[in-house]
Amino acid sequence: VVLPEGHDPDSFVRKEGIEGINKIINTKKPILDYFFDYSMNKCGIKKLEGKMAFIKSVMPYIGGIRDGIKKRLYIKRLSCILSGDCEGHSETVPMNMSTNI
Repeated sequence: VVLPEGHDPDSFVRKEGIEGINKIINTKKPILDYFFDYSMNKCGIKKLEGKMAFIKSVMPYIGGIRDGIKKRLYIKRLSCILSGDCEGHSETVPMNMSTNI
């Protein structure tokens, strides 16, 4: 999970309590979605070279997903991100899906 800037786990729990930490844990992103965001920012997908670098960085992880449905959802998300046509698509792959990566 990612805590708000300026907080470590101890300071966050002191300020927000156990309810606050539970809320963050229950709304966390799947690790591959977090990696997608990190890679998009690192590669800069506005230019062709950035898009190619982004694809090269995430495809090994997508290729390792054993669950066929989850893999297709991530490929669809990748296509959506790169085309800029994400209207009506979920931002993340549902957490309750199989996590076999």
